[in-house]
Amino acid sequence: MKLTKTTQALGLVAALLAALSVYNYSQTGAKKEIRGAGDLFLADLEGTINEVRQIQLSGSEATTTLRFDGKIWRIAERSNYPANPAYVQGLLSGLKGARRIEPKTSNPEYFNRLGLIENGLDVTVSNESGENLATLKAGDQFFSPAGGGITTFVLDQASSRAWTVSGLPQLSSFPAYWLVPEVVGISPLRVKSFKISFGDGHIWSAARSDLDGTNFVITPAGPVGVNPIKLQGVAFALNEVLLEDVSDMDALTPFLVASATYQTFDGLIITLEFYENDGTIWTTFAAEYNEEILLSADTPSVLLDAPRDGAVEAATLNALWSGRAFLISIEKISVILTRLEDLAG
Repeated sequence: MKLTKTTQALGLVAALLAALSVYNYSQTGAKKEIRGAGDLFLADLEGTINEVRQIQLSGSEATTTLRFDGKIWRIAERSNYPANPAYVQGLLSGLKGARRIEPKTSNPEYFNRLGLIENGLDVTVSNESGENLATLKAGDQFFSPAGGGITTFVLDQASSRAWTVSGLPQLSSFPAYWLVPEVVGISPLRVKSFKISFGDGHIWSAARSDLDGTNFVITPAGPVGVNPIKLQGVAFALNEVLLEDVSDMDALTPFLVASATYQTFDGLIITLEFYENDGTIWTTFAAEYNEEILLSADTPSVLLDAPRDGAVEAATLNALWSGRAFLISIEKISVILTRLEDLAG
């Protein structure tokens, strides 16, 4: 039987509709298979987040284990030094609130391009008994060009598919990243005197009897034309001392190269010792409280920024510092270890 042109056209339309129907069915099935955009990525953590006592971040180059001791979070790989509470709380909130944005490839051959294999980061969250509450494998992170903070490639291990996820903070497996940033901060208003001692026997000191930052008396007499900015730089160097790393002192083979001692009007004495270890300068800190300094005749009648209890302050600082060596910036060390002749100019 011959087909008219109209019949042929109708046949083509029917075939096209049939093809579209098959395509739509397949697409609907695909969407169902990978649905979940907007859902929590670690939904189980929503009800167990308060049970978390340990978070481990493991990468190819380092591992960080954050442990809660009942009061604060500590870094196991850094002599149990306190972890930055803002970073830890950000991590906990991020893990709890992380949401799926968009499904990506399920082809394992492409996972490494997303940072999920060689540079992947395994995050394990556990409770006090060591039971795993959640696990996550994170890859590359980037700031979303559309705003909204950090976006992270994450592998959904249940479906073996990569996703982009929002809500996670910056992740790092390096312990130093998680440190409390400041090892000591002594207000310049508290500093009464200091003494710097070098390994070659060179020693000098300075002291003041009031809060005028230019009234330091140098012993022995400093060079002609002492630069007050340089002098104040040494005197007030403990105002903000930031950490780069921490080590158990027993893990080092140190050689003492210099020391510095600072006294405050309210009786706190801080001693710093600088050690060379394999080409790196590490610093130790020790605190003591001497009430006689507080009660001396040249103590100002009004003490600014002084603690309520100096003995408690010293004990708290020693609990933080004892048995540990600290890596601080070489710029800060250079300021503290200024030689007397370098005060000029």
